[in-house]
Amino acid sequence: MKKLFALLLATACVTVYAQNSAKTSKKKFPKVNTAGKSTSVLPPSNLYTFSTFTAPYQNITGTVVSGGQKWDDTDYNIPIGFNFNLYNGAATNTITFFAGALITPNDVNNDVFITAACPMFEDLCDRAYDPNVDSEGDPGGISDISYTTTGTAPNRICKIEVNNAGFYGENDQNSVSVSYVNYQIWLYETTNDIEFRYGNCGIQNEAINLVNGTSGFRCLLFDSLEVVNTLTCSASNSLDGPYNSPSVLAQNPNFTDAVSGNIDNGRVYRFAKNNLPTVINKSYISDRASSVSVYPNPANELLNVRCPGNSTLEMYDVSGKQVLNEVVNGPVKLSELSPGFYIVKVKSETSEEIYNGKIIVSH
Repeated sequence: MKKLFALLLATACVTVYAQNSAKTSKKKFPKVNTAGKSTSVLPPSNLYTFSTFTAPYQNITGTVVSGGQKWDDTDYNIPIGFNFNLYNGAATNTITFFAGALITPNDVNNDVFITAACPMFEDLCDRAYDPNVDSEGDPGGISDISYTTTGTAPNRICKIEVNNAGFYGENDQNSVSVSYVNYQIWLYETTNDIEFRYGNCGIQNEAINLVNGTSGFRCLLFDSLEVVNTLTCSASNSLDGPYNSPSVLAQNPNFTDAVSGNIDNGRVYRFAKNNLPTVINKSYISDRASSVSVYPNPANELLNVRCPGNSTLEMYDVSGKQVLNEVVNGPVKLSELSPGFYIVKVKSETSEEIYNGKIIVSH
């Protein structure tokens, strides 16, 4: 289980040593050198619209999945109670909550590409867990992980809560974590919106607790992160800057974006799903549509177009501006287009519109 977290955190220039089943300690995360920190080149994924506001934080009453155990890199399977879609992946009614830090629909043990939402992507653990003497799963845990699903269909909300969690860095060095965090993840039925809701948080000793040192904690969504070499991520929404007004960036290769400052009680980060199609929206105009094929979606450097004769491909950005117009029947280069959402139209030689769809460019 340590394998996944080690691979993911290696992206931030950290060194993690695998834990075995014995009572052993892992190295703390070294501070990342952010002196030459650069912003991400690409824009964030436009699948989500970010906003932040404050609302009263209330602990949930629900099912405790941690069961009073001392946890570190444990994963818990949580039934959502309805189908939920993260990015453009398949809808799922069960989510995996891993290491108190992220939710993912993936198999955290075996999948090479991971999709996840991370309210605090740091090395969290039960505050009572002393890695120098304890084994993961020992009784006596004081940092419950719980969930509940409220409301009625089609407007239910699955709420996942981490209560009074600590940081591995402090526990490893001092056998106790004076720092603590409380937060919830809300998943909305139908809209597929995600909210990170923060309660009382007191983060101290940033140099040993946070991978980015004093620059703050990492908070982001990412789609299809390649955990083998941690360089490839098809889409992401990473927060950077003051906790009360962070900017949204694409995750850069070193995960150096971070939320700075001790986040205030009641702070909410909302990622509203724009509900773009998971596949090309085939609202075809004529019966000639069966001869048209446009793929893949999302597209990277090339868009494959199969259509009758010398058809014309037109592409428009979200403002309605035409960004491409060419006769085509084969691959189309997208390298000069900015990542984002586009309308695609295919017209026949007689200018009859035979295809009208939507794609995402994600290079």
